[in-house]
Amino acid sequence: MKKQDIVICSPQYGLKPNSDAGGEVYDEKILKGLADKGVKVEIILPYGKEYDQNQKNWFVHHIKIPFIHYSYLFNLAIILQLISIYKKTHFKILRIHSPYYVGIGAWIFKNVFAKEVKLVTTYFHFEDKIVFNLIDRMFINKWDHIITSSQTTAQQIKTDYKIKKEKISIIYPGIDQPEPIAVKRQNEISFCGKLIKRKNVNFLIELMRELKNDGIKLNIIGNGPLKNKLGYKIKKLGLENNIFILPNLKNKEKDQAIRQSKIFVFPSLMEGFGLAPLEAMALGVPVVASDRGALPETVGEGGIVIPLDKNLWAREIKNIIRNPQLAKKLSEQGKNWVKKFTWEEAISKIIELTKRNEN
Repeated sequence: MKKQDIVICSPQYGLKPNSDAGGEVYDEKILKGLADKGVKVEIILPYGKEYDQNQKNWFVHHIKIPFIHYSYLFNLAIILQLISIYKKTHFKILRIHSPYYVGIGAWIFKNVFAKEVKLVTTYFHFEDKIVFNLIDRMFINKWDHIITSSQTTAQQIKTDYKIKKEKISIIYPGIDQPEPIAVKRQNEISFCGKLIKRKNVNFLIELMRELKNDGIKLNIIGNGPLKNKLGYKIKKLGLENNIFILPNLKNKEKDQAIRQSKIFVFPSLMEGFGLAPLEAMALGVPVVASDRGALPETVGEGGIVIPLDKNLWAREIKNIIRNPQLAKKLSEQGKNWVKKFTWEEAISKIIELTKRNEN
């Protein structure tokens, strides 16, 4: 290993291509960007997890034994792998993908085996879970540096945990700029994201009771633990002809489904950034999003950000669909807004941060 090589060790819970999880998409983009810039990335993945095997400068190590996904045991499982990788590479940066499933193991490794290693972690947002809150209180002051994806989360860290601003870097994710393609918009609205409680898809199903008489259809693009429960609710409310769950779309298929929609809707209860609505803006689709978390900051002037009130959402959606000039204006606003978010800038900032922490 040459002295000038930058080596980052990054235990991950997943790097699946075409993932519908924003955090996983973010990490794949960042780690690929770093590798393309010549950074050597030592990656630890759970047993059997998928990844892009053609990516240069990725050195992937799988945990040898299967265990339950989203298990805190991952903290313990990575320690032996970290020791083995450290003996070979002497990495100086240990990138913590998740403070909850990686952070404790990373902290044990550093304090017992490699005190000179710097722990750099990312917080997208905070969730109100007992174990998560406990881990935050115990460990958030122990990280050498924290990356956040929004001013909103950065301010919460400073306020709630008294972290000095010098230890926090705000690095926005990037948005891929798609090729312009002319499509005929259908009388549809679309949502894309992991089907979990935080994404608040139930709100959209209830909302469709207000919109079905206008002939509007909803495409739910994504997969997750609530898929079956949401499907049951759709059937129970008699909305099978109005709402469609599309769980296994690849990137091009997903983009096509969003492009043909007249509006992209995103009623999330909490976001530390919100990649999905910005990706929709890049495709030229007007966006209506909730005013929760960092969404007012990231959606900004590119879309409509409103409280989670079904009557208000129904009124805004109908207004956009019935007013082509307004839809065109929102489309242009969105495309212009997302130009400020680039992966190149995000990766450059992380490389700069990495070099500072290596010294």
